[in-house]
Amino acid sequence: MTCAAKKGSALLMVLWTILVLSVLVFSFAFDAKLQSSANVYVRERVYMDHLVEAGKTLAEMVIAGYESAPEYAEDEDPFELLDKDRWVFAKRPLKQTGTSTTIGPIQIDSGDPEERDPDVQTGTVTVQIESVGGGEGGGRKFNINNLYPGGNPHYLDVWQAILSWAGVPEDDHDYFVNAWVDWRDDDDAKQGDYGDGAKDSGEKEYYEEYCRRTRDRDAGDDVQVEIYKPRNGPIPDLRELDKLAPFHEHPGLLTGGVYNPEEKDKDRQIVVSNILEVLTVFGGDKINVNVASKDVLMCVPGIRPTDAEGPEEGGEEAAEIADLILNWRSGLDDQGRPLDFDSDEESTWIKDWGKLQEIAQDIEPAAQEYLAFTGGVGDGARFNITITARSMGMTHVVKAKMTLRESKPVYLEWHEDP
Repeated sequence: MTCAAKKGSALLMVLWTILVLSVLVFSFAFDAKLQSSANVYVRERVYMDHLVEAGKTLAEMVIAGYESAPEYAEDEDPFELLDKDRWVFAKRPLKQTGTSTTIGPIQIDSGDPEERDPDVQTGTVTVQIESVGGGEGGGRKFNINNLYPGGNPHYLDVWQAILSWAGVPEDDHDYFVNAWVDWRDDDDAKQGDYGDGAKDSGEKEYYEEYCRRTRDRDAGDDVQVEIYKPRNGPIPDLRELDKLAPFHEHPGLLTGGVYNPEEKDKDRQIVVSNILEVLTVFGGDKINVNVASKDVLMCVPGIRPTDAEGPEEGGEEAAEIADLILNWRSGLDDQGRPLDFDSDEESTWIKDWGKLQEIAQDIEPAAQEYLAFTGGVGDGARFNITITARSMGMTHVVKAKMTLRESKPVYLEWHEDP
């Protein structure tokens, strides 16, 4: 081999060595950067957990002490109140009206300041608490899981009012009530007809046959069909109502729309409201008159006349009473004029039954059985909690359900985003 060839070979080896070393250096640098990013992510996730824990503590503290919040006084000193209780103005809405309250966003430092970059903005946590009734208080909607013989003793009156408000023909009411009671109760005995004239049988046998009939009618024999049976317990989601035979046969009742679409004569079609607007699966028996919607108020027996002849007549009277209540809550009198409060009346909070009778004189005494004037109070009170933590562009949300047992907050559900 010539001298020139040897020099060329040596140069090639050197270049290859440099290339290999460059790749190794780049690889090490990439791994180091990746590891650093992973460390930052892990550290921030730990910090997010720290923020969520802070939010959890705030929620528990407010809920455990909201009933002791002082009433509003015209001569109160807000700074003195805050000096005694930093969260007094977050607690007061829960006590007075039973509505929602929001705390934050509040900046939260990490447990050890040495672990965080002082140039990085401190993370924040926001806590939203919504009272949904329970205990001796009321919620925004009717808890469907209580509307059966083993729950609310007045369940049938409430169902009749809800179905009348929705526009369901009175002759069909029993079909929906029978189907719901059988789905919710803890036995297999069928309460009555579901509107299809099926022969008496156990609930389980009925739905096995119903699922097959529905498959044959809507899909055909070659399509697999889900065979299900009644839950015989509380439902976790209102969409489950679609499985109940009469609700499934009249889907307009769960979406709003035409009740009898099979009727080709447009003049004989019945338009119904979506009953999901007035129902929930969480809370107590009563309705909070200070936060309930017009539709919910119109479904309260006593606001809806108990002796009304047909949905239309009862609906008109119920709407008038509900409008009076909503106007008052908006600061308007029965003529739509701004309220001129007396010296001893500082807000539109409807405090008791006597005040409600002043606002809506045509309300029936029967309504008192179904109404409350605060949110959840005492043991059994229930709340929806949303905790939102933010730091360095990351957001972590927790949704939880809480109740009070022996005056202590207890979590019923806890769901975190990924």
